[in-house]
Amino acid sequence: AIEEDINIEAPLIKLEKSEIWEIADNLGYLDYVKDKTFSCWNKQDGHCGKCLSCISRIEGLQKYLKIKEGVESGK
Repeated sequence: AIEEDINIEAPLIKLEKSEIWEIADNLGYLDYVKDKTFSCWNKQDGHCGKCLSCISRIEGLQKYLKIKEGVESGK
């Protein structure tokens, strides 16, 4: 048994993927996160584009970019 308390924090867990992309963009890391990170469940380098994690990531980015485009164009 562990004699110390363990505290696990997951501050992004309740956010939609599009909201996470927005945070990355607001911090100036959109391209870095898009190009240098992945969350694929399959054992490979990069995105498979087929697993739920990849699909969720792609859809979240697309949703965020549409929202951003609308905001920037005043829609």
